Amino acid sequence: LSYAQVDSRREYFEELARNLVKLEDWTDIALIISKYKREDLMFMQTCKLPQGLRRIVQLAAVVKTVREKWNKGEEIIKIIVGSNAYS
Repeated sequence: LSYAQVDSRREYFEELARNLVKLEDWTDIALIISKYKREDLMFMQTCKLPQGLRRIVQLAAVVKTVREKWNKGEEIIKIIVGSNAYS
């Protein structure tokens, strides 16, 4: 990605965050967030996000990572213990 693409992508996710917070229903927000790919969720964590939304994005990224590893047949307990999702 070029810097222009990164800025554009960052602006997209920051605008998305502003719009999601307006929904005020965390269940709806979580459902929308869950539609994004893990790579997008990881990038989104580098953007300016309200704290509650940041936590939802972090948890969604962990869930997607675990699901991908599970589908590949990897041991999930090592993934969960190795992550800081519950710190």
